[in-house]
Amino acid sequence: MAFWLCLIIRSCILGFMLPEFRTIVLEFDAGTALAGATVRCKSTSQADLDRIGEMPITESVKQFVEDYVIDWDLEDSRGPIPSDETGLDRVEPRHLNAMQGAWFRGLYTVSAPLVSASSGGA
Repeated sequence: MAFWLCLIIRSCILGFMLPEFRTIVLEFDAGTALAGATVRCKSTSQADLDRIGEMPITESVKQFVEDYVIDWDLEDSRGPIPSDETGLDRVEPRHLNAMQGAWFRGLYTVSAPLVSASSGGA
């Protein structure tokens, strides 16, 4: 009971506690060059997103890869492409732009609610 009382008091005093920033797995439309690729990115705040949006496109794409891409499974004829600034010279700008666009969409997408466990008919 003390646990629940603590939660009630905390929510009344401190307000609603937001969850931690999430990891966004980018999705690409079927039939596009990146269909099937897996790119995981960090989320960000609105203030950081505004700052990135004010940058020239080449600078914002570089900032996106350096600060927000966690990893990707991209490869070329030389093998796996590093998912940091050292891999930028091996990825076409159109692909980087598509990734950044998917990230922007992912930032504004609300995650689906978790499916409740079955009560087994009880």
